[in-house]
Amino acid sequence: MSGVSDRAKSHNRVDAWRHIIAIILTAGCASACFRFSDEPEWVDSDTTMNAATSRGGVDGHSDSGEHESASTSEGSTDDGTTHGATTEATEDGDSSSTGDASGPPTECSDLDTLIATADCVGIRIGAAINAFAVEEDPRYVETFLREFGSMTHENELKWGSVQPTSDSWNYGPADTLVELAEQRGMFIKGHVLVWHRQLPDWVSEPMTADDLRAAMRANMEMTMHRYADRIDAWDVVNEAFEEDGTRRNTIFQRLLGDGYIAEAFRMAHETDPDALLYYNDFNIETAGWKSDAAYALAVDLVAAAIPIDGVGMQLHIDGDSYPDYYSPEDFRTNIRRFGELGLTVNISEFDVRVRDVPGTLEQKLELQRQIYFEFVSVCVSEPACDAITFWGFTDKYSWVDNTFGEDDPLLYSETYAPKPALDGVMEALRTSFQP
Repeated sequence: MSGVSDRAKSHNRVDAWRHIIAIILTAGCASACFRFSDEPEWVDSDTTMNAATSRGGVDGHSDSGEHESASTSEGSTDDGTTHGATTEATEDGDSSSTGDASGPPTECSDLDTLIATADCVGIRIGAAINAFAVEEDPRYVETFLREFGSMTHENELKWGSVQPTSDSWNYGPADTLVELAEQRGMFIKGHVLVWHRQLPDWVSEPMTADDLRAAMRANMEMTMHRYADRIDAWDVVNEAFEEDGTRRNTIFQRLLGDGYIAEAFRMAHETDPDALLYYNDFNIETAGWKSDAAYALAVDLVAAAIPIDGVGMQLHIDGDSYPDYYSPEDFRTNIRRFGELGLTVNISEFDVRVRDVPGTLEQKLELQRQIYFEFVSVCVSEPACDAITFWGFTDKYSWVDNTFGEDDPLLYSETYAPKPALDGVMEALRTSFQP
């Protein structure tokens, strides 16, 4: 695994320079950025959940109920404050900070954006974004650029999006997101090369095994070559296992057999030898058959010297199943055992659903804050866990609404007001700082 480790270290060195640039940009943000101080407090006695659906915001990750499990937990109400200094407009229209402006921060707790705080503690933090929101919503772009240091395409690089027919390609929306991330020198992860959902209609049986293999290679070569030296990492294979640990019955499994995952990683590495390559799945942060199956896969791939760099644990968490099913300590155990193989772990698609959590809205959001705090705390305390990506960042655009029903799973409200969830993430980052 020395080659894999060296490649990961090389990317980390590139990240270090990006982090320095990001901190400089953040330090200069006092007069250029603003936090919408006219927003109301996120939680009050009259607040009701009202999650809007959107074009382009649906990831389509699960069949109905895929991420559900049976257990309940209720959090207690707590008075929270939103993170960061507010800004006010001066009479001449400039913005000035009402927070502490006495000098540069001396430790991570002095920083007031996600990216600056995450960089300070040495972890990459990012979000999945969608091209529709980028093109139509300036506030979405401003918040993303202010708070995050890495970007993942939500839907724009899925096979059905980039190659709708066998002889046509569409990279316009994906290009939009890459160009946005490049404005800030962000780490970019492509999502996803091999997945059984959101496939183009023409990728279907009675296709032969040779036809499918050739189509996989053509898609990888066209897509990965286009973004060589621009996209740093790829989710190569996504969601290959059922909850009971058996292989999911997909066209890839049926036509290519158990070896298709190793074959996909080999193809991806041959196409872009410098890219970091990940296996990605949901519920493999939990204890059980599925995480054991993903671990056994990783053991086999490493033993066979297949070029895999890490594992993405999605963390699409149902708050009603915390902590019995979604356990921070099980998450820690899984990070460690994958890390012992020489692999990195990243939280790849973090969101926390609360619609089915008993209690008032304030209690639901306090539990959500607690869950974000505990899982981020585990990640930043484990050396093998090197990145956190939220599957979106504002409730205005979330795949959850169309899949599970209206909810508020992310860090910002639909009006971009910071939520207690954001406080939980910031608290976890700040308390992890060791001077």
